[in-house]
Amino acid sequence: MKKNSRNIAFCLFVLISTTVLHSQEEEATTVKYLQELVAQDSLQKARIVLANNLKIYRAEKRYDSLANLMQFVGSFKLNNGDKKLSVKKAEALTEEIRKTGNPLAIKIAFVEMGWVYSDVGQTQKAHDLLLTAIPYVKKITDPKSTELASIYYSMGYYTTQLGNYPVSKSNYKEALRLLKKARQTIMYFITKFTIL
Repeated sequence: MKKNSRNIAFCLFVLISTTVLHSQEEEATTVKYLQELVAQDSLQKARIVLANNLKIYRAEKRYDSLANLMQFVGSFKLNNGDKKLSVKKAEALTEEIRKTGNPLAIKIAFVEMGWVYSDVGQTQKAHDLLLTAIPYVKKITDPKSTELASIYYSMGYYTTQLGNYPVSKSNYKEALRLLKKARQTIMYFITKFTIL
């Protein structure tokens, strides 16, 4: 009976993993394709692909996938070099994603928005935005998650850019602490399931 339960659990794991991996693979292909189009200056085609994927991800409520398109929504190149327009579009998408309440999507959107702010020389605004992301990211309940660590790491980067090295060091130390904590949790699960 115990062996049968393990087989059922394994089959469910494979089924769920396959579905998630397919979705992530599709998203990664879209991002890679858009990056290639932009690099090749196929901007009109990139705009069409971007618009279509934004529409699909909104309809399917795939907010984390939507957030991963932020780099293109806020792209200077795709907005004809208009930095104000890039920021405005990226801010609108960030706010749309924030309203969903999806902690992972919000984290991705805020990090991507931070890069847009940084690219236009608004490093302090990028840092401050990440500070506001912390309460959302703390809602991610997966003990193996490294999302909060990545927020602190990015804040460390921005505070370095701002010349505030003591705060930067503190942010990097917190990121490292959180990564170690997540690693311990991952090692626990690996050990536990290897024994079974």
